[in-house]
Amino acid sequence: MEWSNETVLQFLDFYEQESLIWKPWLSDHKNRNLVFDAWKRIEKNMGGKYSVTELKKKKDSLMASFRACNNKVKESTKSGAGTEDIHI
Repeated sequence: MEWSNETVLQFLDFYEQESLIWKPWLSDHKNRNLVFDAWKRIEKNMGGKYSVTELKKKKDSLMASFRACNNKVKESTKSGAGTEDIHI
């Protein structure tokens, strides 16, 4: 599933608006029907080009990439690392 950077940013904007999906402290976060409705709104906002399953896979892929990059930054900033050794 190859997405353009513009499409990814658009998806992230829609995802951010649906806080019910990603804020576990909200009371309705565990309500599967409401969470599914939120994913369906994202699907609709994306023009129906991607299914809910594809959107969830994309979110998982983006999170995996983020975790990998975030770990590289954390590892490079351990004590004893020079400023030129920090991964950006």
